[in-house]
Amino acid sequence: MGELGDSHFSLLVDESQDASIREQMVVILRFLNIKGDILERLLGVKHIVNTPSSSLKRSLNEVFATLLQQLRDEG
Repeated sequence: MGELGDSHFSLLVDESQDASIREQMVVILRFLNIKGDILERLLGVKHIVNTPSSSLKRSLNEVFATLLQQLRDEG
């Protein structure tokens, strides 16, 4: 995540069914590096029970909480 620096970024969040027909949500970070290249990094894949926006938001918060914990553990 250090390569992100102060760059602007966007999040791509999508949900779909896997082969076993379970719903899953994918979170991808898209940003420009210092050369101006567009980079994408997979932040997480989370199985979800249902897909109302409140459930997706809760799942997204859980992905972010996990990432923040990993960043703290590295530092």
